[in-house]
Amino acid sequence: MATTASESPPVVVVRRAIPSRLWLALAFFAIYVVWGTTYLAIRYAVETIPPLVTAGVRHTAAGLLAPPWGSKESIGKMDWVS
Repeated sequence: MATTASESPPVVVVRRAIPSRLWLALAFFAIYVVWGTTYLAIRYAVETIPPLVTAGVRHTAAGLLAPPWGSKESIGKMDWVS
């Protein structure tokens, strides 16, 4: 059987999710709160704790949180080594 030129492949329709204005506003609010509290926390920490200790605590916290987060994201051992 021969195929005719009038046959065409099926059309696939992809629908994109359009975020609502509420979700967009909540996302911006979350960024605003997180960044705002970060700067406020750094300001108070630098006033009360020596800057080197503050940096050490921040880097230690990041070092403790990164491996569990990385294993959740299924990052390989070679990525951690590099």
